[in-house]
Amino acid sequence: MFLLQLEKVIMGSVVGKTALDSLSAKAPDSTSLRTLSEKVAKGQLHGIDLVDLGYTWLTKLINFGIKVFIALIIFYIGRFLIKAFIKVFRARMHHRKVSHGVTSFLSSLLSGLGYLLVIIVAVNIIGFQSVSFAALLAAAGVAIGAALSGQLQNLASGVVLLTTRPFHVGDWIEANSGQGTVVDISIFYTTLQTVDNAQIYVPNSKLTSDSLKNTDSQSTRRCQWVVGVEYGTDIAVAKEVMKRQIENDPRLLKTKPILLVLKELGSSSVNIMMRAWCKKEDYWEFTWDVNARIYDAFNEAGLSFAFPSLTVYQSNDSKISDSNTSPAIDNNTSQKKEPEKPALPSPSSPHEMPTKE
Repeated sequence: MFLLQLEKVIMGSVVGKTALDSLSAKAPDSTSLRTLSEKVAKGQLHGIDLVDLGYTWLTKLINFGIKVFIALIIFYIGRFLIKAFIKVFRARMHHRKVSHGVTSFLSSLLSGLGYLLVIIVAVNIIGFQSVSFAALLAAAGVAIGAALSGQLQNLASGVVLLTTRPFHVGDWIEANSGQGTVVDISIFYTTLQTVDNAQIYVPNSKLTSDSLKNTDSQSTRRCQWVVGVEYGTDIAVAKEVMKRQIENDPRLLKTKPILLVLKELGSSSVNIMMRAWCKKEDYWEFTWDVNARIYDAFNEAGLSFAFPSLTVYQSNDSKISDSNTSPAIDNNTSQKKEPEKPALPSPSSPHEMPTKE
């Protein structure tokens, strides 16, 4: 009880816990609490060298600062070595013609492991035991793993993408999360470059769980044009005009035939479809150029494009039966009788209304 009360008194003094331990061993039971408190306040505790105690703490503080400084040096040297190693690793992988996505994924993984090793070494230099730090790291890993379960799923999905390889860096893909050119496949997400020079970061789990379209997986692509013309248009002439717009184009693949058919009879147009093949790098320019040619050629040939329209027909039939339009006339009452003039009221009865005969 005595020691507990004394600990409250000297908790804020310079000697701290060391003075409390020394006092516990040397203070007689008969010494009053008030006397000891006054000695603590004046720094007159017998058997305790405050200068030596301050020197000891200063030495420990300096040693700790030196360890922190060495740990920081180790960290920055380690970071420099990790960057140099990753640079050499990427060069070797490129020399071996390994996929850029695999190289990027492995580089990110090796970089993370390297930083983890450097941090463990730096913490050990500061004075923390490796075993204790490993236990702390394992406990933190469990909590972080539970909190970042989605990121772990992205990590596993990244491994799946690299093993199955549904797309490569440089391919144009279309997914539910967006579409664009693949520029990077990292541990947790895949980066897409859009046509307007923006970047979309898609989590890897989205790409493995949803369907995606890779338009660059093959060396050739099929182009398609659908033109709607008015009813009554000569279909043979329209087909010939459309075919002439692509048959002499050097981007057209002659190895595959041109498909030109009447696709459907729409509600307000006759739709003609034309399909042709080209290399994948010529797809967009070839499609746009042929669109412009078809438009100009149709105007020159006098062919009209159809557009949504509605035709309304009005009936002019006005035959109606006489029985419905002519009411029955009674011969006895067909003659009009001229109504008799009402009698004028007599002067004697000015308020009396005239009566009908």
